[in-house]
Amino acid sequence: MHNLIVNEWINIFKRPGTIVMIALLILCVIGMAILTKLYNHHVHSEKIQWQQQVRQEIKQDQKQLSETPQTAANVKKDLEQKIAVNQYRLDHNIPPVKESTGWTFIEDCSHLISFAGLFTIIIAAGIVASEFGWGTVKLLLIRPIKRYKILLSKYITVVLFDLFTLAIIFVVSAILGFALFGTGDGNNVHLSYTNGKVVEQNIFLI
Repeated sequence: MHNLIVNEWINIFKRPGTIVMIALLILCVIGMAILTKLYNHHVHSEKIQWQQQVRQEIKQDQKQLSETPQTAANVKKDLEQKIAVNQYRLDHNIPPVKESTGWTFIEDCSHLISFAGLFTIIIAAGIVASEFGWGTVKLLLIRPIKRYKILLSKYITVVLFDLFTLAIIFVVSAILGFALFGTGDGNNVHLSYTNGKVVEQNIFLI
């Protein structure tokens, strides 16, 4: 079984398409790092005037609240909560936008998992079909190995490839994230409205 899995693993990496898929994952992470860096620069330039923007939002929400009919209870409730959260920001000097850290960048890159799943499906679809395409299926079946072991080895290989692509995403995103954005000060705060009051929560514990 071990030898079958090793052979399947070698065959997967003999295909140029496998290298292309891995390269695409790495390029996606690098692209996200560049975009996040540019976004951080934009956020930093706007931090100076965030209080003015929040005050303007409060005025707009208060005006909308006064014009909202009593029948729209859910809308009024949402506006009241938003006003309370923004007022809390002003009172406690908590900016609405936080710069990225290595941790938040890893979280952002987790959205690339769907691409890893897509690439795994492509590998799974070709791992059996390629045997017929290359004509190696006959050589495989005449070997003194039970067919269920052959299929099981292919399944295990696909699972291992999926874990491998996930590892690439998280390792590369961790290296780039901590190198470009650091670990942060651990004070990223998320404000939520609970039981009639605004509560501070650590963004990683939500």
